[in-house]
Amino acid sequence: MLGLIRARKLATRDTTLYIVPDAGLGAWYTRAHMTAAARRFGAVVIHHHSCRYIEEYDSAIAAVTTVARDIATHVFLTDGMAEAFRRQYGDIAFRVVTNAGFVTAEAVRSSGPRLGGPIRIGHLSNLCADKGFFVAADTFDAVRAAGFDATLELAGPILEQAVQERIDALVAEHGEAVRYRGELAGQAKLDFYRNIELFVFPTAFKQEAAPLVIYEALAAGTAVIATDRGLIAEIVPEFGGAVCERDGPFAECVLTYLNSESWTEEARAGRAAAIKEWMRNQCAISTAQRESLISQLASRPGRG
Repeated sequence: MLGLIRARKLATRDTTLYIVPDAGLGAWYTRAHMTAAARRFGAVVIHHHSCRYIEEYDSAIAAVTTVARDIATHVFLTDGMAEAFRRQYGDIAFRVVTNAGFVTAEAVRSSGPRLGGPIRIGHLSNLCADKGFFVAADTFDAVRAAGFDATLELAGPILEQAVQERIDALVAEHGEAVRYRGELAGQAKLDFYRNIELFVFPTAFKQEAAPLVIYEALAAGTAVIATDRGLIAEIVPEFGGAVCERDGPFAECVLTYLNSESWTEEARAGRAAAIKEWMRNQCAISTAQRESLISQLASRPGRG
């Protein structure tokens, strides 16, 4: 509320309000903010980070769109997100700014050689059912049962007691082939992605959009297999992994991918280099998009 009071004091027709709408009941607060903004600001930029109200019509978001339609520019994370929003809520002014630019530093780094040996699989997230931890664990069991020499690296905060119990069971079953590395940040997080070859992300999170963890994995040259939620199908390249049906058997999807790829050192290095090259291009596009958005925010409404 304090932020809104400050915004009211600073508001003039020569300024632009930047806001990220809530994806839950808080969207009604966003609607109230939009009503005030339409009277006080010359323009509004509404930056969307959730697909929840795009997949399912939301009356509060519809009200936000209607109130600010004449002065608002909507910012979406992919072209598909923009198209889906417009189908739900009508024609609006918009631009696309992807999240790829956040991983530019890693994407431009040389991938280097890839080691042979076990196929190194990883899962990093808030470790819970919604983000797919238990499906990832079951998938690793299936991979080993199918005869693949594979290891599993897990990272992220444990949000449910059952997660720790499942990790303990994985270690009891597979020994040193499973390792939980805790919460990671900075260099340790970069090393996590660089040391794995397949990032699995079987998310069931309803507000999923364009997860940064997928961009982080791809920037490291790591292939990604993820569930088709939110915008994931748009940000995983066909040659850089696979996107599995939302309600389909995730383990089968992973096994199909493992059987279709070569795991020689040369093949691993070539795959990583191709993924990195693709990500460099995505990062360049994203950076240009973000710079254009910043220019719009810095300009006076109606003049840029």
